Amino acid sequence: MTNPDPKVVAALRAALAEFDRKSPSPLSEAAKAHDRKADYQDALIALAADGDPAVSSGATWLIRNGLEEGGALARPRVNALVKNLPAISQWDAQLHVAQTIRLLDLNTTQANAVADWLLPLLAHKRPFLRAWSLDAICHLARKHENLKKQAEHALAAAHQDGAASVRARARNLQPVSDD
Repeated sequence: MTNPDPKVVAALRAALAEFDRKSPSPLSEAAKAHDRKADYQDALIALAADGDPAVSSGATWLIRNGLEEGGALARPRVNALVKNLPAISQWDAQLHVAQTIRLLDLNTTQANAVADWLLPLLAHKRPFLRAWSLDAICHLARKHENLKKQAEHALAAAHQDGAASVRARARNLQPVSDD
């Protein structure tokens, strides 16, 4: 990942700051205006860790949406995103990242770092974030044998979770085996 053009970052940041964290319209407009720029993904990765909740949430939503639409992140960009994880503190931005894990090609070092970031989210107050963190950890364990025990423990705990959505996700994820 290169350092993105400060003008691109500033323009994207201004557009993402308009995001109300509900309606994706400003995000779609921001993507349309900037996604053809060479350092668009680099700017989004940098903004994922922004202190403004709307900016962080919007950037991670755009990363997830781009990947869901068939885009990809090159290995250096995946590495940059993984390095930014500790600074991504907004629950909805964390959710977007957890939902994105299935779409990333992570090496073992990256997978371990992501798992370390996800594990505390399994106890988050928001059930949807717990459920998707569980999903992400189980996905990682299917591809990285060293994470299998952590995923199995997380699954066992999720079966006892107070939220029906988390228990349902746990039932749908069993057992931790190849996709």
